Amino acid sequence: SMGYALGNVVLQTAGKIDCTSSPERIITVRRGYVCKCQKRESNMHKMRPTKEFNFIPDGSRDMSVDAMIIGDIAMVGLQPELDGITVAQIRDRSPYEKTMVCCFVNGNGKNMPQRESYRLIQRAAMNSPFAEGSAEQTRDVAVGLLHDLKNNIC
Repeated sequence: SMGYALGNVVLQTAGKIDCTSSPERIITVRRGYVCKCQKRESNMHKMRPTKEFNFIPDGSRDMSVDAMIIGDIAMVGLQPELDGITVAQIRDRSPYEKTMVCCFVNGNGKNMPQRESYRLIQRAAMNSPFAEGSAEQTRDVAVGLLHDLKNNIC
């Protein structure tokens, strides 16, 4: 799978790093949460500019946010693909100056557009399995986890 291949490349790259000092600590933690879902529009011909679209709720899904702290660097792993604005919000709200956000970690969660995409009825929202507000929920879980790690609550 692509995730496995990417993981191997990351490990190969990490193996070439020459550290002059060891980090004082390495912490990994996972936080689960439940995300609301919606039915995806599978007919690509229906996904065109429109002023009306019926977003149909479709239960919920167990999700997780993974975080790793290596010294003063934070890495956040998310299952879904978030847009650049939401990723930037996670980095900006992180208590760690150096924060890296990775998507498609531990599974492919598909596209998770921000709330504005639903309001504008954009294709990303029509084709997403996640309900409106899911990106913001994921962002808040990730940021909360980072703050808990920084405050030694985890």
